[in-house]
Amino acid sequence: MQFGFALLHTRMNTLLAIKSLDLLEPLATHLRRSGHEVVCTINTDDAANLIKTNLSLLIISWNIKCAGGARSIIATAREDKPKLPIVAVAGSFDQNDFGYLESISVVPFQTGNLGTFLPCIEKAKLLVTPTSWGLFWSVESLAEKLFMKFNPDEEGRINRERFCVEFTRRKKEFVETLARERNIPTHGIYDIPLGTRLEEGKARLQLIELDFWLECPK
Repeated sequence: MQFGFALLHTRMNTLLAIKSLDLLEPLATHLRRSGHEVVCTINTDDAANLIKTNLSLLIISWNIKCAGGARSIIATAREDKPKLPIVAVAGSFDQNDFGYLESISVVPFQTGNLGTFLPCIEKAKLLVTPTSWGLFWSVESLAEKLFMKFNPDEEGRINRERFCVEFTRRKKEFVETLARERNIPTHGIYDIPLGTRLEEGKARLQLIELDFWLECPK
């Protein structure tokens, strides 16, 4: 069985393993427009060898047709590179898929919304790298910039209000979770030194998810 995949030559080499050429080309084109140099192939026999090269990102069809499926390829990649960022691609995922992917720090990308493709890649990178407290202030800054971009007309005002409500809710959940994990009052999180590393836990995942939500098109 053959499938399409592409090796992207950037500062970080990326393997794009997609079962359909109809999907491979739009994703490759999207990446080219983002400054990536893309080389495509449909030879599945090369996949295992490419995974063992200087690979820094794996993007793979979740429903890929090969021995062991995507889980096998992901397992091979993670065995060789435990901190490899991985994005799984599919038209849809069931709840069991979401749960499994979350448990192994793989980000699902649903092909119906191409605008979330690059944010999914950035989220995958955040999940497998140390997270410092500086991410919180980056999130705050990004939220302010997005707020200012809403048009001042009636529709823009309504969208801005919806944005504020959702951002406030997500931020509140993160702040309360982090305060519980650190056993400090909620106002105490603003005294955390900028370079402090966030421990593995629910609060860290909530902050990464908040950053991802902000990065997706509004």
